Amino acid sequence: MAVARAAWLRLTTRATPRFTALYQLGAPGRGSAWIAALLHDPIVCAAASLRPVTRPAAASRAGVLAAGLDLSYRDFVRLRKPEPWRAVYVVQDPRALWLERYEAIRTGRAHDPAAQRSRDAVRERTGADALHVLLGHLEREGWFRRARGWIDLGALDPGVRVVRHEEIARAPERELEALLGWFGIELSSRALRQLLRRHPVTPPTPWRERLEPAALASFRTRTADLVAALGYRW
Repeated sequence: MAVARAAWLRLTTRATPRFTALYQLGAPGRGSAWIAALLHDPIVCAAASLRPVTRPAAASRAGVLAAGLDLSYRDFVRLRKPEPWRAVYVVQDPRALWLERYEAIRTGRAHDPAAQRSRDAVRERTGADALHVLLGHLEREGWFRRARGWIDLGALDPGVRVVRHEEIARAPERELEALLGWFGIELSSRALRQLLRRHPVTPPTPWRERLEPAALASFRTRTADLVAALGYRW
């Protein structure tokens, strides 16, 4: 273990830690999960001198890198955070999130309580009808409302940076370096490449090819200007 840790440290460009706590948040989708895995890699945690946590209850402690949190901006503001801190919110196309959730429920890969409630509702339905029912559940669970809050309010917070999964996936080395820089973490080019080899790019879900026109029409009607508000186009 000591030898492996020494190897990680040789890969990094370390400086005095600038922040007592770092936070990565986002709706539970493939994009946010990929960024969380990158940030919780031992290379990053060693460079930041922080320990990885995933539960909100542990995120209020000093010395943590909390990743994969799904909180509204208002709940994040209420979270007791040790100073100084910084946060990143990962935005993902809501149509991709919707499709990912549907496929995860259908294949049994989603195990949280909200997924169980949605699974019971869509079990007897197929196609656009099942997607329509799931959309209602996601709205009631507050998925899209939370994303909208981060865009409307979180983006104005000087301690928060809003990033898009699609942009990081398009130019991973450049965008990851910028994200880590926001967190006060410097890695060598070699360390960045090593990090991306260990956690290959998770590409955006191709929702255009897999969602039928009727399902997309339902989404557009139910969510109004959500897509544009999050910075995406039809």
